[in-house]
Amino acid sequence: MKNTIILYNAFMKDIRMDKPKERGRRIKNVVLSLFAVFCIFLPVVIGSAVLLYLMTKSLAGAGHEAFGVQLIYGLISIFTVIFGIHVIFTELYFSDDIPRLLPLPLKGREIVGGKFAAAFMSENIIQFILVLACVIGFGLAAKLNPVMWVLSFVAGFFLSVVPMAYCAILGILIMSFTRIVRSKDTVRKISLIFMLLILILLAGSVSTIRDSDIDSLVVRAASSKMPFIRIMNILFPQIRLLAVFMAEGSIPALLGYFAISAASVGILLLAADLFYIDSVTELGESQHKKRHARAMTARSLRGRSAFRACLGRDWKTLVRTPVFFTNCVAVTFIWPLFVWIASKILRTDIHRSALSARYLAEDSRMPAIYLIFCLGIGFIMTAMNSLASNAFSREGAHFEYMKYIPVSYRIQWNAKAFISVAVSTAGTVPFLLFFGIYVKAPVWETGLGILLDVLAILVVTYFGLLMDAMNPKLVWSDALSALRENENTFFCMAVAIVTAGALGTGLFFLAKAVGEIPAGLIAAAVLLILTVILYRRGMTKGLSYLEDVLE
Repeated sequence: MKNTIILYNAFMKDIRMDKPKERGRRIKNVVLSLFAVFCIFLPVVIGSAVLLYLMTKSLAGAGHEAFGVQLIYGLISIFTVIFGIHVIFTELYFSDDIPRLLPLPLKGREIVGGKFAAAFMSENIIQFILVLACVIGFGLAAKLNPVMWVLSFVAGFFLSVVPMAYCAILGILIMSFTRIVRSKDTVRKISLIFMLLILILLAGSVSTIRDSDIDSLVVRAASSKMPFIRIMNILFPQIRLLAVFMAEGSIPALLGYFAISAASVGILLLAADLFYIDSVTELGESQHKKRHARAMTARSLRGRSAFRACLGRDWKTLVRTPVFFTNCVAVTFIWPLFVWIASKILRTDIHRSALSARYLAEDSRMPAIYLIFCLGIGFIMTAMNSLASNAFSREGAHFEYMKYIPVSYRIQWNAKAFISVAVSTAGTVPFLLFFGIYVKAPVWETGLGILLDVLAILVVTYFGLLMDAMNPKLVWSDALSALRENENTFFCMAVAIVTAGALGTGLFFLAKAVGEIPAGLIAAAVLLILTVILYRRGMTKGLSYLEDVLE
């Protein structure tokens, strides 16, 4: 146990971001952290809590008040498995510290125990926010007593133990008895395919809900008569026990919940002792780099401009790293799918004729709403794909490469900015253009909306670059850690949400006063001024941040 705790502390140090040494940067980080808490985490907690509160109240009359929390906990566990597979495989078999750990007198359960605990804490940071919201919403609706509140919070904290243990046990068994996975590249590809399949299945299942009786679906689900609920109860029996405890205050149910969680960890450590050391020592090295080295031809070595060379290098890093491609590039292009799913869940029918009629109505507010939508999409999608707010962190151990190549920091900065702007624009402008044509919006409105979208992308891009240059996360053993444990992404998202909200609100009221065109042009002028300010700040203060880090 002592060795496991020591290893856990060492692994957690790799996960945490280094704090800036300068007092001014530390103050900025504190301010931005508070900004992120109040603009991202707090709204998510409040919104989720209100949703579960209303769900619990509506189901209480039918005697199924615990179904809402059981369903959300089940979905959290499913997505923990989806994303945890890649994390566990990488941490146990493909992290950079494994060659240094194997020669030490450590047992398999000690290495796996330390890595599992660190991965659990890393994954649990975001998920516990949803758990917190669930407990608050359910607790207010069910009027829990203080002891139940505390026990529900404690039990919810360990919700991800069982799904992550499943991932770890499955990983050890696969690596011990098969040769399906022999490299990190294979894990990334399998994870990407798995996530896409889940999205397709989710979209298909949501489409069947639209024409169904929601009340009957809830009653069937709460009674465990739906196949999805039955399967979830079999895979995650501890969730049903936790729901029973929260609804009825059953201590045996709570003890059963913790017993199942402890048993899953015990089975994992037993499997680690039996199979882990042998499976990790027999693992061959990935041939990924060799394949790309052989693929290098005279054509790829021909002379190019410095800017194009940096552009090509950053783009290849994004495309050839499935984690970066999925989280930074693909998410920018699949967001319309989530809009469609939301419309199905909300049972909102969007007809072309109805939207066109609203545009032609004299009292229609559609032009202003469309401009605000374009503005918001530019801000949110650019912050969400984190192409800018992770631009320098993605370099990781190769960050000093920027110092030694014969290319100025200015050119490298602009190349990273171009990647962010190009991908974000390609993922938003076609959809906004299609929507404008689909509803027969005026040409001026479509063009002005696209202009606002592009300017918003520029603002978020230059702000994200500035944030990441100030304090990049360079110590990470896996690409996913560079994204999930990077505070700059949350800072950028929080600022983007607040800025989009403020500009959108101003645009809406200004449109009522002076009209949509003048209001849109004023918003575009404000965004242009912000772009110029942030660009100039990046070319001065931002480049000096890079020089300080590279010294």
